[in-house]
Amino acid sequence: MNRINMIQVPKEVTKVIRAYIDDFEGSQLRYKMKLGHDYYHSDNTEIMKRKMLIYAETDEGVPYETEDPYKSNNKLPSGYFKMLTDQKVNYSLGKDITFKTNDSDTLSGNLGKGFQRLLKKVATEASTSVIGWLHPYIDDKGQLKTRNVPSEQVIPVYQPYDNRALELVIRYYQVTVRNVDGEAVRVTRVEVWDEEEVTYYQENDKTSLFNLLDQQEMRDIFRREFDNPKYHFQRDIKYGQKTTRTEGLAWGMVPFIPLYNNDSEEYDLKPIKHILMLMTL
Repeated sequence: MNRINMIQVPKEVTKVIRAYIDDFEGSQLRYKMKLGHDYYHSDNTEIMKRKMLIYAETDEGVPYETEDPYKSNNKLPSGYFKMLTDQKVNYSLGKDITFKTNDSDTLSGNLGKGFQRLLKKVATEASTSVIGWLHPYIDDKGQLKTRNVPSEQVIPVYQPYDNRALELVIRYYQVTVRNVDGEAVRVTRVEVWDEEEVTYYQENDKTSLFNLLDQQEMRDIFRREFDNPKYHFQRDIKYGQKTTRTEGLAWGMVPFIPLYNNDSEEYDLKPIKHILMLMTL
């Protein structure tokens, strides 16, 4: 049981979760993620918001600034950052990864043919957002799979004695659900992952409190019975064709793998951002 789901009072749980989310949303890392994403998609927000100013004084001698209506203000977003990022990723991961294990064919088969494309996607996100995240999981057929989780959804919480060892991962994202009045509303769903379990919370649109998903809500999501918190994955114990019991299993570690862009934990926009600004002058 982790430090968050040890708290049983919804108001206190909400306070802790919102503190983590607010800190992350206001962080320099989150700002870089948004900026890198915008520039990669040629939505150069700082360029498009730029104003050419003139400075003058009021009749009382008070200085002020205002937009110059006569000076040229060309603002053409550049796709240069996307070109450099794609070039870097394709150069680094253009050749398929070779697995060397005692059973490399099985591992390669489990990961699937799309694993190389997935790695490119994560590498692109690391280049534009400082960090990308891989999430391994076991599917309904008992096969090892991996997927990318958007970096803007992942809040890593590290061990106090080791800032590289994950203690928790808090994932949050928006979903559309029906409230008690039958209305479709957008709310925040939160997953708290530790080394054994994942706990699901959902925002109440009336009270704004984060409540544990009940068994019916878990069934609606997963199409089968799950407790909340639930183990990372489970194994059905069968006798013939009949499932006699279900055994919960865990990875023994938080199942999120970070891929940092570089050792300095910077995105690739930093060294060329000023160049992109100059290109529009």
